Amino acid sequence: MQEYLYETCKRGFGQEHPNTLLWKAGVAIILEKMGRYNESLYLGQPLLEILKKVLGEEHPDTLNRMQHVALTLKQLARYDEALDLEQPLLEISKRTLGEEHPDTLNRIQYLAVTLGHVGRYNEALDLQQALLETAKRVFGQEHPDTLTKIEGLTYTLIQLERFNEVLDLQEPLLESSKRVLGEGHPDTLTRMHNLALALLYLGRNVEALALVQPLLEISTRVLGEEHPTTLFRMKSLADIFGQMGMYNEALNIKQSLLETSKRVLGEEHPDTLNNIQSLARAFGKLDQYNEALNLEQFLVESSKRVLGKEHPDTLDRIQTLAYTFTKLSKYDEALDLQQSLLETSKKILGQDHPDTLLDGVFSRFNPLTRD
Repeated sequence: MQEYLYETCKRGFGQEHPNTLLWKAGVAIILEKMGRYNESLYLGQPLLEILKKVLGEEHPDTLNRMQHVALTLKQLARYDEALDLEQPLLEISKRTLGEEHPDTLNRIQYLAVTLGHVGRYNEALDLQQALLETAKRVFGQEHPDTLTKIEGLTYTLIQLERFNEVLDLQEPLLESSKRVLGEGHPDTLTRMHNLALALLYLGRNVEALALVQPLLEISTRVLGEEHPTTLFRMKSLADIFGQMGMYNEALNIKQSLLETSKRVLGEEHPDTLNNIQSLARAFGKLDQYNEALNLEQFLVESSKRVLGKEHPDTLDRIQTLAYTFTKLSKYDEALDLQQSLLETSKKILGQDHPDTLLDGVFSRFNPLTRD
């Protein structure tokens, strides 16, 4: 149907007529909102090339389309391709709109998120810290755009495991959000959830549970059981149960969550891979290592394909798989993984990096190699 409508527009107006381009852009956005990312990209990428030719590479409509294509690529976990678009886009935006224009500031935030996805967290952090100071100066301390920039910074700090700093930002952020947007605003609810995660990471499980349970009920009622936000909050509830030693309760939620995630997002969507990892850990907590192994082997191969062989998440999953092999007394398999991981760590991080040294220690844990 979409292709038929596009052909009708082309016949009526011509392929490069503004009406045809406007229709195509609108449909690409709708498809992206529906989670039909490949179809959105199918329309969006050729449209971007037409806009470059018709309007020019630095026209605002071309820049907006470039950003939308980059965002769609990220939904498909094609982060390197997104980065290839976002880096020049930001430079053009700075030059044509100015360094403090709202669109430029948003593009800095988008670029920082992409850098995080490819494991370049310190670069993301540098961008976001400078961005926050600019947002405070341009918009004010409690402007919604400033609050969004604070939220983006907390995500990166979480990846860097700087949880006390996260908490220092999240608590006043939530209070500002309640005051500016209202207690029931979706952004306020998201920030409440993020505060719960920070509390969880710091071991304050009861406080985290008190925030997440009502949030999950709201998500289920308002958004539906299969909405990505509901699934994310369900995973958080399971994680809290796991931290509290309620492993069977956590396992039941995670099994249900994974089935829904596969059905709604697909087997190799990054969120589905995270849910597989989470379920494997739940099996491990119950000493059900064969079940964990089956999940982890699929997870490692999928991570290599989707994220890349040297992505931090892929390396973490290889490490976990090696540990599971060890628990099952499959020491040769564990050693092969650890040695491979050590070589990758040397190449990416350097021979003297703490993680490389740790991988080297673990690679010597194989009982069959000890005197």
